[in-house]
Amino acid sequence: MIRGFRGFRSFRTFRARLFILLIISMISLLSIVSYLYYRQATTQYHDKVTEIAEKNVKQAMQVYDLLLDSYNSLSKSLVGNADMLRILPQTHTDNPALNIINERAVQNIIGTVFYSREDIVSVHVFSQSGAVFSYGNFLNVVDPNFAQREWYNRIKQSDGGMVWLGAFKHSLTDQTVAQPVFAFGRLLFDLTAHKPIGVLLFQMDASAAMSALGNMRLGPDSDVYIMSEDGRLLASDDPEEISSVPWSVHAGDDFDSDTFHTPNSAESAESMAADSLNENGTKPAHLQALELLLSLHENVSPNEVLFDQRANDLVVAAKAKEVDWTFISRTPNSNLNVEFKQTRHFFLIVVSVLVLVSIAIASFIARTITMPLKRLVQEMRQVEIGNFRGVAHPKSTYEEIDILVSSFNQMVHRMDDLIQREKESSGREKQAQLQALQSQVNPHFLYNTLNMIYWLLDEQENDKLARIVLSLSQMFQYSSEWEDNSNSTLGEELEQIRHYLTIIEARLEDRLTADIEVAPAFLDVQLPKMTLQPIIENAVKHGLEPAYTPGILTVRAQAEGQRLHITITDNGVGMEPAALSQLQQALGQPPSKAQSGEAVQRSSAGRRGIGIANVHHRLVLMHGESYGLSADSKEGIGTTIIVTLPLPPRIVYDRSPE
Repeated sequence: MIRGFRGFRSFRTFRARLFILLIISMISLLSIVSYLYYRQATTQYHDKVTEIAEKNVKQAMQVYDLLLDSYNSLSKSLVGNADMLRILPQTHTDNPALNIINERAVQNIIGTVFYSREDIVSVHVFSQSGAVFSYGNFLNVVDPNFAQREWYNRIKQSDGGMVWLGAFKHSLTDQTVAQPVFAFGRLLFDLTAHKPIGVLLFQMDASAAMSALGNMRLGPDSDVYIMSEDGRLLASDDPEEISSVPWSVHAGDDFDSDTFHTPNSAESAESMAADSLNENGTKPAHLQALELLLSLHENVSPNEVLFDQRANDLVVAAKAKEVDWTFISRTPNSNLNVEFKQTRHFFLIVVSVLVLVSIAIASFIARTITMPLKRLVQEMRQVEIGNFRGVAHPKSTYEEIDILVSSFNQMVHRMDDLIQREKESSGREKQAQLQALQSQVNPHFLYNTLNMIYWLLDEQENDKLARIVLSLSQMFQYSSEWEDNSNSTLGEELEQIRHYLTIIEARLEDRLTADIEVAPAFLDVQLPKMTLQPIIENAVKHGLEPAYTPGILTVRAQAEGQRLHITITDNGVGMEPAALSQLQQALGQPPSKAQSGEAVQRSSAGRRGIGIANVHHRLVLMHGESYGLSADSKEGIGTTIIVTLPLPPRIVYDRSPE
């Protein structure tokens, strides 16, 4: 009972209620944002899948258009061959010698076409008299019952146009040939007598057709089919499935015109499937393709891609314009959602982390607000028992709480003063130790003072002087912060240089133009603090100022292997050969011999003073003899200083600087 009462009191506290309010607000906002983001991501993902599917189907149809055009042209090379049309009817005469000559002529014509392409498996010509002419990669053992086969009768009953038979797992004329083929044919006509004189059959390597179908696959379990205008399965991404098509009689089946027919939407694919199940109990590919075609909610128009999102899979269908074929692909949703599931899993993890972060932030905010009040309550309880020595420190960031704490402290101090005056005859004096503070200038005091001057100038709209004061303030702050780390990044050094140049440009009355170009990838490179500052100062003081002409100062950074070269160039007065030689000698000496900088001090007017040598030796001591400074100068033209630093492994460049 007592524990429950304490829990109720804990819930009634300001901190608990504030925490609950913050949690509800933050989680509600997070839930709304997460829901909207999830919906948007889902829509974009499905749009992306749809776009990819449409692109794949159109590409497959384009490939087939090109492929079929080439096949059509190939067949026309024989159908339109005048010698073929003239000789073929004369291969079965009473003159044996003439028959042999004509047969060889037909064979030569077929052979010429056969060797014109590498993807031809075989070419067959069946004359009306029963003669067979073949050319192929194998022994050309033609099925003696070819006249009873469905493919032969389909070509024979055509009007002379292309008859696309489709893809097969073996040759139509020789089942011993296990190579998959794509077959098509035409009826040969005597153009003079206007009567058929034979049947032409081409069998092509099916790899090109199968490869084009593979482009339509959206996942590892996708099924791809091509259906003809009469509902026949012409091709599938699995050639092993094609041999079981009941109404498209293949190489081993006889043709029966009474039983052969084309299924239509009135016939039930389910009733046909009952008698056509595979040994493993699954439906063959032709029935699956037919069911997909008949179950589409809309008719497929030419050159239009139709999408049918179902409960378990996505069906994409498109009809080619030239050959009136329907391309169908079916992909299980489990294949499509693999990437999306990973994204969703990551999203749930991120949301969970954000919820935990929200709880931590809410707890921190509630604690930040209520902790000063809690301390104030504790001090009040001390006052209740007569302890007036305590002080509630106003550490809150909220003005109202600070005013409350300050007022309480003033009240307690006044009460304590009255009591102490009664108890003691004299108060204690407090001595301030100001001599130590007056003997040195606090850098932070100067930095804050410069900032105050900047804001006063900004209020007076003196922008130019304000920028100079701000740059001086930033330079002073940067140069005084040595306690935490004596290193900095290249980006911080460049920022320091920009502040320095702001002051120099104002002093030189815009006679100086600075051109700093450094790739963002190099801005995090570590280097000792104040590495570039002495070089820039020497370039301005000894190179550009004495020239009394507009000066240009350029800073470039270029990677070479594991090194970064920072090039600082000025177009000032340059250096005398003797002074340049002394500077190069100082930079080439080991640190132990050059620390005093005697060689540099002997240079005329201290052209490149001891500061540059010190920078060089700091780099050598830190990174080794391969790094440091190098100098080059031409009198009257300018000076170039190159700073060589090591690159972190993550941004090592293999190419040489341009």
